[in-house]
Amino acid sequence: MIEKNVFRISDARKRVIFVGFDGGGSNSRVIIQTSDGTIVRRDFPQSIKYIDIGVEASAQALKQMITETCSVDLWDKAYITISLSGASDELKNNEYKLQLSKIFFPNEVDCHIESDSSFTLKAAYRNGESGYVIISGTGSVAIARDVDGNISKVGGWGRLLGDEGSGYWIGLQALKHYAGASDGAVVKGKLFHLLKAQLDEISNGDFSVLRSKLYAHSLYPATFASLVFESAEDPSALSIIREGANHLARNILLLASRSENAIGNIVTLHGSVACNRLTVNYITEALPKQFMIRIISNDQVLFYARDCSRERDNLTT
Repeated sequence: MIEKNVFRISDARKRVIFVGFDGGGSNSRVIIQTSDGTIVRRDFPQSIKYIDIGVEASAQALKQMITETCSVDLWDKAYITISLSGASDELKNNEYKLQLSKIFFPNEVDCHIESDSSFTLKAAYRNGESGYVIISGTGSVAIARDVDGNISKVGGWGRLLGDEGSGYWIGLQALKHYAGASDGAVVKGKLFHLLKAQLDEISNGDFSVLRSKLYAHSLYPATFASLVFESAEDPSALSIIREGANHLARNILLLASRSENAIGNIVTLHGSVACNRLTVNYITEALPKQFMIRIISNDQVLFYARDCSRERDNLTT
């Protein structure tokens, strides 16, 4: 049962909380369970990727999210498990742990942090089974574990070098469509008009303002991905969705062809783009018939992170 801001913690032992965190390129999710089983979950419309804002700023932002969810006055020790987009640098992950210990002091912190791709793979195949995972939200990546436990990955290069089929990529294709339609190179359909209505509010119809905001990173292409799915009856929008899904399916085939060992036939999808009905259908069409598609939700990953925090407490008691 989920309750808001109600904590019944026994005074007979050190007050402990178990924190799960799942952070992507646009949104962050926190779940906290107290030692008596009370659970609080919150979503935050911001990204705290340290590859974008730095380790210290990311750790500070995480502290703010945790304290907004559960005051530091209500606990003495926190077991924290972090699944964070781009957190694949072991040195920076160690620095992150030190930062959290420093900024929460005198409260005690036991932290584990890793990239969302490897963590989602563990969440999808909890018993170490082989299988594939496609993550596509703001960014995109494909990762797999073979029958011998070897991990391989395709994609995850970031928005400038890759992330095909992601929300960023889809939004960028939509903006390119808008530019082409404005020049008369392509037909102005529903996608164009939805984009125009939103972009006019941002730039007052001045394309130079729009371009400047994009180059200054004050306007993010991923913002417009939802408009592509909203206008899916427009052939131009549907073409973008299909092309993106084909990129994601291609990455699964690349993983299969590169692996010396069997991976199996289960493909688990995660993320707002990957789990959209149209994307799921197109990925299914693009993959050979032997592949089976399933979905792992944000809550499943988040609760798995909470469970990992609880397990670390069990190992020390």
